[in-house]
Amino acid sequence: MITKNNATDHFEITNKLTQEKLQNVKFVRPVMNHYQVLNEDMKVLYLNENWEIADTLDNFFGLCGTVPHYTMSVKENKDSLFVYENETFYDFNDEIDMTSFKALGIVKNKSKNSKLEIEQMMIAFEKMFEKKGTKKSDIVAMLNEYLPDFKHIETGKSLDQKM
Repeated sequence: MITKNNATDHFEITNKLTQEKLQNVKFVRPVMNHYQVLNEDMKVLYLNENWEIADTLDNFFGLCGTVPHYTMSVKENKDSLFVYENETFYDFNDEIDMTSFKALGIVKNKSKNSKLEIEQMMIAFEKMFEKKGTKKSDIVAMLNEYLPDFKHIETGKSLDQKM
């Protein structure tokens, strides 16, 4: 359970089972089955439902090759705390260059489709969507054909239902 102290503008997270508390939290938000926490020492932590704290989240999605990676920065002055968050998507097989620029990472894919292959894929998708009765399974099959790292697990739920 998360409660906010309006006088201090800090949060408190309470474990419903053990009543253990994490106090003086400056920022908290849900990230899938974890909470991303900024503690009083300005350190970003991740808290899961088992009340385990980690510095990072590694490979916890497992649904497809491209997953979100979260980073945040904090600016604090005497009156305010500003939390800037960044969500990026890249594949675990991608090479990420974080050194060329100070505030920008570059995703470098090892293999690229040719312009002709991309144009053929777009034409195939356009033809598919022009037909009435196109099913989700048809789209998934075509994505699997053109994106070899694409992995889809059918759960019978939409993205909104999963959230």
